[in-house]
Amino acid sequence: MNGNTPIKVAETRKARDDGFPRINIRFFGPIIGIIGKSRDTIDLQTMTTTIREIILHLSERYGEKFEAIALNKGDLNPGLIVFLNGSHVTDWNRKLSLNDEIELMIASQMKGGL
Repeated sequence: MNGNTPIKVAETRKARDDGFPRINIRFFGPIIGIIGKSRDTIDLQTMTTTIREIILHLSERYGEKFEAIALNKGDLNPGLIVFLNGSHVTDWNRKLSLNDEIELMIASQMKGGL
């Protein structure tokens, strides 16, 4: 973690009426055990961001254990599975226009086998 959050996030989590987007996040798989919950929200103070910026912010929020799943040598882990409003995201750097509340689903690939 570099201590520098790349996106502007609201300090409080109260009802939004400032026109900025809220990202509703659902976590799946081992991530739930690591961060201790299955849902979170990010209240942005910007109208555009990227998946990369959101994941980096979450790495700072949840610390080293989340970072170990989400990042690989400072870049996003290719085993991270992300859906934005139900569509699989493969371009981590695509600028997202965030005009409304959106849902982001994040999971990591399961390890193990028979």
